[in-house]
Amino acid sequence: MKRLFNLIALLIIAAGFFILIDPFIRQSQREYNAEQAVETFRLAAQDVRNQNITDISSYAEETDGESSADENSEGSAEENSRSSFPTKEQAPDGNKREHYIELYKRLCEYNKITFKSNQSELKDAFSYMTSSIRFTDFGLPCDTVGYVTIERMNVELPMYIGSSSANMAIGATIMDHTSMPIGGKNTNCVIAAHRMGGFFGDIELLQTGDLIRITNLWEELTYRVAKITVIDPYDTDKIKIIPGKDMITLLTCHPYWSNRTRYIVYCERTFENAEHYGNGKSISDSSSDTDESIPQLSEASASPDEKEEEVSLQLPDGEEYTGSQSVIELERVVRISGAVFAVILMIFCIAGLFRKQDNSVSQ
Repeated sequence: MKRLFNLIALLIIAAGFFILIDPFIRQSQREYNAEQAVETFRLAAQDVRNQNITDISSYAEETDGESSADENSEGSAEENSRSSFPTKEQAPDGNKREHYIELYKRLCEYNKITFKSNQSELKDAFSYMTSSIRFTDFGLPCDTVGYVTIERMNVELPMYIGSSSANMAIGATIMDHTSMPIGGKNTNCVIAAHRMGGFFGDIELLQTGDLIRITNLWEELTYRVAKITVIDPYDTDKIKIIPGKDMITLLTCHPYWSNRTRYIVYCERTFENAEHYGNGKSISDSSSDTDESIPQLSEASASPDEKEEEVSLQLPDGEEYTGSQSVIELERVVRISGAVFAVILMIFCIAGLFRKQDNSVSQ
């Protein structure tokens, strides 16, 4: 009877142990999958660079909303904003090089339309779940739009377009009706991810002045954290494009245990310490003949005059809030301590069972 009781106790302790370590296992699996997605994207980006596409930003003029597709079009803002999304039928004929150029053009066009529409259809990231563009239609191996590197948080995350549940489970997401992560004037790419058990769990480690890097198929963009605040989930005016600025905004739930508000990290484009493919030259090491119609890549997707122009950044004010980092650290300590305690109990139970078995044999 005692042996049965010990076995049951051992099973209960083992079950508790696995419950305690399950979040760590899931998090490790998510991080591994994210690393694989980033590596796959790097290979795709290398393929783009191998196509000898140089100075692609000749197409990406200021995202000033002068798009003819939006100027006189009829219909809702949502319909207008989707007019530049490629579908399989719309994907261009031709070789890879033409596909990659066309994809960049359409992303630029989407950014122009998004700015021109005043983002009237923008909603909270976690209630607006759509997937709006398919990179695989352009010969790419996956629908990863790029990846974000945040050294302060020690994360490198793949980015997907549309904040669907599926996308939020595998990486960071680009909110629909915000800018694509290709930079340029009049853009604000809002990057959302889950907090608790997600990829932005340590977002409160970020500080004003920290650098965040966005890598897309054509170049690496560098942004500096300008302001951190908390807003109401549906106060979407505070995450809209600020005219004249090139920005990204990180967004996640706050506080850590709740989705009552949104934690916001505003970041502005910077060219200090920015590393670009080919140091602003070709993103390919070779320099074959180029056609005048081929878009060109530059550091800023903007002219030197635009880079030197200082536009005062007036960021929205948020709500007063209490940080959650202490709660996060406490949760980790409790889980680790609980797991260690469960292991010790299991060792004692197993040792007790073997001891009793040895005693019964000797008798």
